Amino acid sequence: MCAQSQKNQYILNLTRCCTQNCEICAVDALYAPSVSQCADLAHKEQNAGRELNIVQWCSIVDKLLAADPTIELDVSGGDCLALPWVCHRLIPYILDRVHDRGQVSVTSTADSLSIWLKELAGSSTEKRPGTVHITYDGNRSYSYTNLQLSHDIRELDIDVHAECPLTFENCTSKVVHEIYEAVREAEIQELLLMRFFPVGRGSNPNCGRSVEPSGDSYRQTLEEFL
Repeated sequence: MCAQSQKNQYILNLTRCCTQNCEICAVDALYAPSVSQCADLAHKEQNAGRELNIVQWCSIVDKLLAADPTIELDVSGGDCLALPWVCHRLIPYILDRVHDRGQVSVTSTADSLSIWLKELAGSSTEKRPGTVHITYDGNRSYSYTNLQLSHDIRELDIDVHAECPLTFENCTSKVVHEIYEAVREAEIQELLLMRFFPVGRGSNPNCGRSVEPSGDSYRQTLEEFL
């Protein structure tokens, strides 16, 4: 019996612009306080040649799928859904070219995600990605808003996966149980536990050293989740 080969997965980081201003952001995101301001900021970054535009991203998608039609693509950022061309052009472009919508996922924050979900309500299932990834760490306020959208996402026949960056704040038995119960009650079937990445703003010694768990803390937290 042959083992099923694992598909190659690619994360398309479309923008550094974001509606959140997390102090440990690994991509050192460029903050804009609203979805519209985030879109305007991303447009300026593209015009300055620091970010790619829709034509360039479509070309990249074509080349990746030509090399391997079975790859999985995650549309991410920053707050990628704040950029209108991502919702209206890039995601439909990708969905039209993959064999299965399960090959496509989206990672974004609730600010733009809630707007996009309302737009998807009138579309057919084939026009929707297979999965939405949300960040939920049981600590930062915006992650609670993300989690509240899980029901709306599933109502559109889209799977929901949660990603939990582990920091000093949530590596305690009490918070681990709170995170697990919240994710379970939201009927989310997969929780990705992520180590703290000391890059971007997380590389700041005044920030990173205060939130990065020790090796023992990581091990104890993983055991508690298991």
